[in-house]
Amino acid sequence: MAGLSLRHRLEAAALSALGLLLRPLPLRWVSLPGAALGWLLFSVFRLERKTTLRNIELAFGAALPAAARRRLARDCYMFFGGLACEVLSQARLRPATIARHIELEGLAALDEALAAGRGVVMVSGHYGNWELLGAGLAARGYPVSYYVGQQENPVADAALNAVRRASGLGTVPKGPSIRNLLRLLRAGQVLGLLADQHYIHKTHYIRFFGQPVSAAPGAASLALRTGARVVFCWAEPIGRYRYRAHFRAVRCSPSGEEARDVLALSQAISDALEAQVRRAPAFYFWMHRRF
Repeated sequence: MAGLSLRHRLEAAALSALGLLLRPLPLRWVSLPGAALGWLLFSVFRLERKTTLRNIELAFGAALPAAARRRLARDCYMFFGGLACEVLSQARLRPATIARHIELEGLAALDEALAAGRGVVMVSGHYGNWELLGAGLAARGYPVSYYVGQQENPVADAALNAVRRASGLGTVPKGPSIRNLLRLLRAGQVLGLLADQHYIHKTHYIRFFGQPVSAAPGAASLALRTGARVVFCWAEPIGRYRYRAHFRAVRCSPSGEEARDVLALSQAISDALEAQVRRAPAFYFWMHRRF
């Protein structure tokens, strides 16, 4: 761990200790320590609590009373604490085991998009278990690669990418060049992206829960440039370490004006995510900067 800051060293040690704690646990129990940690982070340490509550208030306003917003935020922390433990445990699963832990519903939308022969831009948001969704597809033979950013802690980054590789997922690191992304799509593969991240350049605005948000145009731009179909997906829990993934085609009628079409398709993707988050908001990562 040479060259790591003290904070990164401490985080790496905590990650290693958590991995050792989880190793002997049955899979249906691995989320429990994480849920307890999530409760502590919200109720005791109050990590990013103010940001989380503000995001929920901006999204739901007076429709959700203050007490209900706090309960939602607490449930969100507990869910993602448990999810972190599930992702850590995913590396020990063989493809056949992964396939038993996630059901795939609506695969016809993905199959139809792949049959078009121009690749698939598969989009989701920080909702549910994105990692297991990709692993479930890879376990069933789908050619999937994720477009991934680098975690701030290099140890955590290496651990997460090791989980992805063990699950059969390819990865494309974020960077200034889109050549690798275009190559994947032109080869008829599935490119997975999270499309609800704050776009620092603030040049591309759409609406999310009625609020203007800065959105990266990448997913829509890639699809329009290559002719790849867009499929929105999400994976929500249906039991302890059991998920059901859903796939839905996202379409927009092109106007012929690139900027307008990118904006319209980006908005359609955002609308699909918002509809799902409204249905089950506890599985959305309210802690990150979106508004």
